[in-house]
Amino acid sequence: MLRFYATATVYAFLSFFVATLAVAQGDELAELAKPLYQAIAEGQYAAAAALGLVLLVALVRRYGGARYPILSHKLVAPLLVLLASFGAAVASATLAGASLSVGMAYAALKVAVLASGGYALTKPYLAKLGEWVPSWAKPFVAILSAIVSAKSGAKAAAIKKAEKAGDKAIEDSPAKGIDIDFTDIK
Repeated sequence: MLRFYATATVYAFLSFFVATLAVAQGDELAELAKPLYQAIAEGQYAAAAALGLVLLVALVRRYGGARYPILSHKLVAPLLVLLASFGAAVASATLAGASLSVGMAYAALKVAVLASGGYALTKPYLAKLGEWVPSWAKPFVAILSAIVSAKSGAKAAAIKKAEKAGDKAIEDSPAKGIDIDFTDIK
């Protein structure tokens, strides 16, 4: 009997939450709430918990940063992305029929790290670590930071080269624009 009341309470809360979310917000958050509601309706509570985590992180990322600036900090934002990716990976695995286990959680963590950018997650932490470590460890952190940043350095150089080519193309053949004299407009 207690299970019935708990389930009814969860459904009532979730129905109110999803309806409020759908009316008050855009479609993207409502789209995250639909699979959560469906997983609960089908009795897949592990998947529902993981999908709830994804929705919670989406809400925190959208509305929490304005109220609590720490949530938008460059050291916290990657953790929120990792948390949402982990929730999505666990939900995927449980909806596919996997049972919750340490092995599945480890696999989901690996998927989450890759899905959330892998090396990109480590950049802000390596920079902060470089400030905290003793002087004898700074060269090791600098080497790790260079390894992680090497690819993005090449991208930055390619972007600069493309921007220069674009600027040169504009100089060589500028746009003519609309042939209108402002005195013609009344």
